[in-house]
Amino acid sequence: MIPEGPIYTKGTSFRAKAEASARKYRAETLQLAAFDRYGHRLADKDAQRHMNSLPCCREAIGSAIKKRAEHGKGISLDRTTKNMLSSQAMCFNLFVPLNLNKPFAALCLDELIGDVKTVFEIHIEYTPPNDIFGDQSGRGGVDCDALIIYQRHDGKRALLVVETKFVEQEFSICGFRKTTQKNKCPEDTIVGTTFAECRYHSLKGYKYWQVSNQSGIFDMEKIHNRQCPFGGDLWQLWTNQALAYALAKERKCDFYTYAVIYPEGNTALTGNGTVFNRFRDVLSVPEHFLPITLEKVMATMRLYADGATNKKCVEEFVERYDVRKI
Repeated sequence: MIPEGPIYTKGTSFRAKAEASARKYRAETLQLAAFDRYGHRLADKDAQRHMNSLPCCREAIGSAIKKRAEHGKGISLDRTTKNMLSSQAMCFNLFVPLNLNKPFAALCLDELIGDVKTVFEIHIEYTPPNDIFGDQSGRGGVDCDALIIYQRHDGKRALLVVETKFVEQEFSICGFRKTTQKNKCPEDTIVGTTFAECRYHSLKGYKYWQVSNQSGIFDMEKIHNRQCPFGGDLWQLWTNQALAYALAKERKCDFYTYAVIYPEGNTALTGNGTVFNRFRDVLSVPEHFLPITLEKVMATMRLYADGATNKKCVEEFVERYDVRKI
């Protein structure tokens, strides 16, 4: 039997605070009494009305989600339209308004990553061409939450790959570390100079290692001689960093950055910053990697918001995703 009240996480963890904030927002701001068992999941009828999207441009966000879902891979309609804690929903709520106001987007990004003059394109939940890694099949393959093409102040063309996280407790890990099949990758695997011991390379034929080697971003000498650093919670950071390089090369961009947007309070995700430190340790060019707190994103948008509509949209995003008030 489904209980009368919502199921929720108890305690003082970031997850518990985020759930409490979402329940409060649903009940008080959206004035929605109904929910789907969990207090942070909207009822079907409200999900279909795009109530998981910011009120300021609800139709535009809902339309962007629906259009992206029609492409199949890369987006879960259930998670994006119903789950108020979905990072995918947060991504659309953040980047659709910025896409509608690219001059505002440029001001914010210039503050956040530096050297941004003009934003040309913003693609949300971007699936790259298969020839990047050769890994696109069905629901599998490396994607990125946002792909942004922009011009720097020196006139050079640049690219930004963004990963957004909200309540996740870890970054995606290597699929061969999760499997219980005979091909599971041992934790002490050393991939070596030919990468033959990596199952993605030897069994799947994916080009993660070839692209990484070509990029010059990674300290391959260090990686060759130690157990694979990318089997655990660095796997997603690794493949997205390599993707940023490959997409910049494909699109003839002179510079590229891979940024992770995450809540400062979600220490389970970042290991109090140790996850990012371990990733930087295997980078030979660490300036291409940039962790950005969600709180800094919100403060920056508040700083540069102008006009009643723009300010309203920023305040709606802050009300929705700033859990520090709980």
